[in-house]
Amino acid sequence: MRILHISDLHFGNESSNTAHNIRKNCLEKLRHVILQISKERSVDYLVVSGDIAYRGKENEYNEAYEFFSILFEESGIQPSNTIIAPGNHDFDRELGAAFSIPSTMEEASRTYNLESLPTISVPFRKFEEFCKRLNVAKPQLTKDKSSYLVGVCKFSDIDFLVLNSAWCKSDQGTWIGKSFLENIEAAHLIDKASYTVTVMHHPSESIEPFEQRKYGNGMPTYTAIERISDLILCGHCHETEVSVNNARTNDGYCIACGASFLDGNYKNSFACYDLEDDKLSVQPFYYQNDEWSAGPIQQKTMKRKVDGDKPAEVEKITPSFLHKKLRDFEFRIQQCNENTLGEGGVLIWPVVPRKEITIIHQAEIEIMRLLCKRYQWKTFVLISDCGTKTRALKDRDKAKFKKSIQRLMEKREVPVLEYKYLSCYFKTEDSQRSDNILHNFISLSEEMKQKDLQELKNKEYSQKVKDSNEQLPVIDYILPILQLSVVLYLSEKEFSSQKCLVVAGADELRQWNYICHRSEIGSILIPTLMADETTGRWQQEIDKYLSEEQIRDNLREGNFGFWCYTMFVILQQLSEEGTTHNDIIDSMTLNEWKRDQFNVPTAVDLKKLASSIWNVASMAILD
Repeated sequence: MRILHISDLHFGNESSNTAHNIRKNCLEKLRHVILQISKERSVDYLVVSGDIAYRGKENEYNEAYEFFSILFEESGIQPSNTIIAPGNHDFDRELGAAFSIPSTMEEASRTYNLESLPTISVPFRKFEEFCKRLNVAKPQLTKDKSSYLVGVCKFSDIDFLVLNSAWCKSDQGTWIGKSFLENIEAAHLIDKASYTVTVMHHPSESIEPFEQRKYGNGMPTYTAIERISDLILCGHCHETEVSVNNARTNDGYCIACGASFLDGNYKNSFACYDLEDDKLSVQPFYYQNDEWSAGPIQQKTMKRKVDGDKPAEVEKITPSFLHKKLRDFEFRIQQCNENTLGEGGVLIWPVVPRKEITIIHQAEIEIMRLLCKRYQWKTFVLISDCGTKTRALKDRDKAKFKKSIQRLMEKREVPVLEYKYLSCYFKTEDSQRSDNILHNFISLSEEMKQKDLQELKNKEYSQKVKDSNEQLPVIDYILPILQLSVVLYLSEKEFSSQKCLVVAGADELRQWNYICHRSEIGSILIPTLMADETTGRWQQEIDKYLSEEQIRDNLREGNFGFWCYTMFVILQQLSEEGTTHNDIIDSMTLNEWKRDQFNVPTAVDLKKLASSIWNVASMAILD
């Protein structure tokens, strides 16, 4: 079948006669190109992913009606096979002025639902009248209710899921409304044996973060959309090249076709898709130098969601599979085989307080989340408050750090046995405890040479950092021994009946080997975040990321891109039950990337990758 995809026509955007004539020339040529495409092979479906108008006004839709009427007559495309989703410019801001934008999932669920549809549809009144006048396909929302704003358009060989990502006047952090998907699912409007193409205006990076991450026991809205969809078609990104990206689930793809017309300052575009069995051919067209011309064709393999009524295959996360997966991604696993990994026990997390939770802290939390969720491990948080870094913090900073860690652990659903400060173990009135810890401290100190402490402290830092470390007081050099002494005590005394694992960074491998080789304690160490192929990134440079853009700007630095992909996409997928483990990039690209972690493959869409990472990373700063 052949699908034509246009978007962002923005009728009514002109402020002068010249601008109006620029539009007229471009759209006349657009119709001519579509006519040639339909002569070569008839167009089965036309998809328009929003922003028909510019301010949602009647005169703008009158212009649009004239354009589409001529297009249908010339090309033979059927209005009944035309699927249109609303965009943020189809929202009449005067009619929607009183509408407030939800700030929580609770507010959104009360606002965007079947019962509220008559009210929230008001700003789209002219859009709906335009669709009715043009006689395009009207989506079904329930068995007895339809709406031009949301629902499913069913055909013999394909289903189109139409979603409104523009219920509010914002064009960033927009809401879709999970409840609409619930109604569609309850009415059995999606045929699992058919291809399902989702049409909405905004790409994933513009969707409200709350709808992209887990909330309570529910599946995130965007994840639910990806699971339903074989193909997601969107617009809104005016300057985006027509590109095919892997969705996170279901081996589907997301395609943003750019603006088919905005003004002469943009590279206007549209796309033509040929979908045959398991093959997708994408032919983009671009308007440059006042002419439409074809861009390079992209070919992709499409895997069906299901084979008839057979459920999609889900990889079983056995301890053996998980053990291998972690080693594939260069996690260092000491004193823990695949059997003990699945038995559960206590994860001990030594963490040095800082002013903010860093992205490294979050990565360590993700590995703990995975083990706790899969194999019922529990976590013991040891806050290492000894040393100059901690002494430089005010008491309220230390208390804030502990509270932030507690809040994030709760958000990520990581069960914690206790939070304890390292210093508590050295001012205890429990003589038996203090004797044990003192014994460990003396024993470890006798094993280590001064050279060993120097190497433990400097790790893989740059020379500048190493030179700075030379000036540090003794307490900072013996901090590893203090940590080791207490962790050894915890594993041998307080948690002696359970397997214990330390969760830390791979740059601390030598430190934890001092106790791994002499006791039953083990460790899982996350890969080192590197600035280049020889030097680790100093944590002070990466305190936290305040926006998706900041993450995207750093993805090509060192191994940051691959490291974040592993920590915040792979681990998150492995944590979820019933996940079909299809990554946001295909396996061939992933294998290429694993071999060369410092250079991001050109096939990886940085915008989508940053969005996926931000879904998890933002939890540390968003309440």
